[in-house]
Amino acid sequence: MRLHIITIASSILVPTIAFAAGRVLERPIILPDFTKETVAMVPLDTDTLRDGAEKYLVVTDYGIATPFRLEDGQENLMSQAIFDEYPAAADTVPKTTITQMTDSEHGTYFQPQTSGEYVFRFHFQKTITPEYLRLSLSDGFLESITVRIGTTATTLKPASVGSTTSSVITLSGEQAKYFEVTIRIYSGVLRIEDFALTSSSTMLSFRAVPDRHYSLLYGPGLTLHTPDLMYAYTQDPVIGALGTEKTSSQKNDDYDGVDASRDLCPTVWNPDQADTDHDGPGDACDNCPSLPNTNQLDADQNGLGDVCDDEDKDGRMNGIDNCPHVSNPGQQDSDLDGIGNMCDTTDDRWSEQHPWLLWFSMGGLIVILVALGAWVLFKSTHSS
Repeated sequence: MRLHIITIASSILVPTIAFAAGRVLERPIILPDFTKETVAMVPLDTDTLRDGAEKYLVVTDYGIATPFRLEDGQENLMSQAIFDEYPAAADTVPKTTITQMTDSEHGTYFQPQTSGEYVFRFHFQKTITPEYLRLSLSDGFLESITVRIGTTATTLKPASVGSTTSSVITLSGEQAKYFEVTIRIYSGVLRIEDFALTSSSTMLSFRAVPDRHYSLLYGPGLTLHTPDLMYAYTQDPVIGALGTEKTSSQKNDDYDGVDASRDLCPTVWNPDQADTDHDGPGDACDNCPSLPNTNQLDADQNGLGDVCDDEDKDGRMNGIDNCPHVSNPGQQDSDLDGIGNMCDTTDDRWSEQHPWLLWFSMGGLIVILVALGAWVLFKSTHSS
């Protein structure tokens, strides 16, 4: 499988001493070729996990951060294996190759020349600690699998734990560099679709776009965080690897692709520049994104702006509570002055502000009643 190396310049200024406090390191992400947007999964090695201190950032070749997630998974170590001995390929058309059983691609397989026993010997450049050997056969009936491992080619010893007749062999968990796997079948033609030596690992997942290059930034000096990638699962992810580590040397702001001079959140990743309440600060850095609060006041320093706090615990945020210091879930406001009855010291209705109006109205009513009575009396006197 042809690989292309993904390299970009980093965007954080760090000390030149690689192991100084506050360092930020960078490694290119190496991905296989792919033709459509998909999820890329990259196992993090022990050095990255140690140095990263759980602070990571995936950036594109345009210096823009992309959401990602970390999750536990199984890393297939066979991509790093160097084969020393293996059965000759069967005379098929087209002829298969040993790499077709370790390329993690569906539909490809390695078919060796027919035999009852097949021996594979391989080694790694550094010591590894695999947990399982997993075989996926598209043909052939498995009889047994024997695994021997060692730190040298001459000190191999059995490493299988439990059953050796399954296509998944549990290993002893010992460290090793050299491996010997013997496969026996009792009938059929052996076709190995997948030959995997796996160990538990932390996988970094992100959505990758064809022809886009990515790098991983990490280290205790990294303070920027991007949103987690949700629903990263896909049936056919591409599996990547990390390239050579180096110290990041270039400076950027928040990796969202928006110039700091017009960025609503200059130090927080917010490529969409959303500002729901139109108060200036973007939603990503607004301590009350649903209500306008340009000043961003936060008296109790709880990370929530004062207008979004609910001081009286009545279910209404201070910014929309007509009585923010006294609980009034019903928000009654009889005089419609914007101050709830529970904390309104004056009645702002017009009639209450002009008490003479009541007496004037009562007097007017009496005059009308007297006039009406006089008119009725007048009519009755003259009609008789």
